[in-house]
Amino acid sequence: LAGITANLLMFLVGCCFMYGMVAYGLHQVPARMIQEGHILANVGNQVYAYSQAEAFQLAPIMTDYLIGPYMGRMASYVFDMIVMFTETNLVLAVFNLIPVPPLDGYHLLNDTILRRSLFAPQKVAMAGQALLFVLLLTGWLSQGIGWVEGKAITGMGSAFECLFRTLNVI
Repeated sequence: LAGITANLLMFLVGCCFMYGMVAYGLHQVPARMIQEGHILANVGNQVYAYSQAEAFQLAPIMTDYLIGPYMGRMASYVFDMIVMFTETNLVLAVFNLIPVPPLDGYHLLNDTILRRSLFAPQKVAMAGQALLFVLLLTGWLSQGIGWVEGKAITGMGSAFECLFRTLNVI
């Protein structure tokens, strides 16, 4: 379970940096670019409007709408790296939670519910790996992990927005 714990901790650290940059970016927006509580962003020939809540909930895609235009090109590169770091750790943690031997999810399931031997029998391990392979080939694995990732990023965005509002950061 050390892998899951480390990945989730790194996900939280990445969220702190990612949403911290979003909060800082919101402070860099000039007053003329805020209309009726929405921030305006010029991307290409299009003007987009988004709220502070949307900036936090959609943080991974804010590079072109908030970070780049108001914090600069280097900040957008750093932000993209932080987003990749954060999402990678989340995906690794979720993948590792799948209850298939030899992943940590199997050990968690075994320790809490099944109460069997630490190591799965050879046939069970092979069947689990075959199931994982089928999920990977059909795309169900990426859909499931993508759904969890989207919910986690949106939820963390809302939580950090509430935290920053409570602390009067934004």
